[in-house]
Order: sequence, then structure tokens, then C-alpha cells
Amino acid sequence: QLPDLRDTQTGKELIAIGKIEGREEGREEGKEYGLRHGELIGQIRILQEVLGMETTDRRVLAESSLELLSSQLAELRAMFNQH
Repeated sequence: QLPDLRDTQTGKELIAIGKIEGREEGREEGKEYGLRHGELIGQIRILQEVLGMETTDRRVLAESSLELLSSQLAELRAMFNQH
């Protein structure tokens, strides 16, 4: 019977490498999400200003999902294009 990989030095090293790579990948995904989120928030607030609307508080927008922000931005763009 083969030993459990977690009980061998090689297995422990592989697990450690996997954890490090997982954290790095998670950070990159988080950065991408943050950049996209910030970009949408900025565009929404600019269009609200251009359209003479009250701008939504950044904290409220920051708590919104990407899907909700994308939808809101699409609505504002449609309103802008009607002018």
C-alpha cells in the first residue's frame, strides 16, 4: 500500500507549491475584479453627472455586483444616446 502524499516530504512540498500558486492566482483574479469594478463605478458616476442626475455614492456602488453595475451602466448609456 502506498503512503498518503500528505505524509511524504514530496507530497508536502507539492501541497505547499499548490497553495502558493493558488494564492497568487487568487490575487491576480482579485486585482482584475477590482480594476473592472472601479472602471464601471467611474463610468457610471461620470454618466450620471453628464445626464444631470444625482451621483450614486461610491460606497453603494462598491457593494454592487459586476452584473448589477454593468446593467446600470448599459441603462445610463442608453439614456445618454437618446440625448
